[in-house]
Amino acid sequence: MVYEKIRDKIINCEYSPGTLLKEDILKEEYAVSRTPVREALARLENEGLIVIKPKKGILVSPITIEEANEIFEIRELFETYALRAYGRQIQFSILKDFYVHTSLCDPATIDRFEFFKLDDEIHQMLLDPVKNTYIHRTYETILAQNNRLRYITGSIDENRIAETKKEHLLFLKSCIDNDWESAEYYLRDHLRKSRTTVFNYLLTNQGSEG
Repeated sequence: MVYEKIRDKIINCEYSPGTLLKEDILKEEYAVSRTPVREALARLENEGLIVIKPKKGILVSPITIEEANEIFEIRELFETYALRAYGRQIQFSILKDFYVHTSLCDPATIDRFEFFKLDDEIHQMLLDPVKNTYIHRTYETILAQNNRLRYITGSIDENRIAETKKEHLLFLKSCIDNDWESAEYYLRDHLRKSRTTVFNYLLTNQGSEG
């Protein structure tokens, strides 16, 4: 429970990147003893969400351009591999449902967190048929960091939602048509455009801070 609550607050940036947390304050906040807090922190450090600094506190890991690049690099590697190796195992009805749901999205009115959820589900669909637990564990960690990127950058505005909708539809239509070469092309294109959006924000933000 403690692990999940702290993790959620890190991912949704209630504990923002660079925040210094204190073990004693966390213990009081969650009304638990020191042991579950330490166990939770050990798991979070292993996931790269925090850095434990002896005698200083617990630093919520910042996200740099370099780390953002690593996140998208791993996503591209895993998702395109999953598509090539397991894409044909995805049920046609699932692909069609995602295509219809995406088609009905109105970028001007949809809640962006509802859109995030749909986006996560489409990408998770690619990993679901994979029979490798190590890939799933790593991908889960990457998605946690990817969600932090969304909160940090606030980069998904109406224009980007509209672009992402088009990118998803091109990708899904290729899968429905069993055109896996085009599907991989559109998947890579989508991930790289998303990465560019994040990079542009981080570069602008770092520049304004400097």
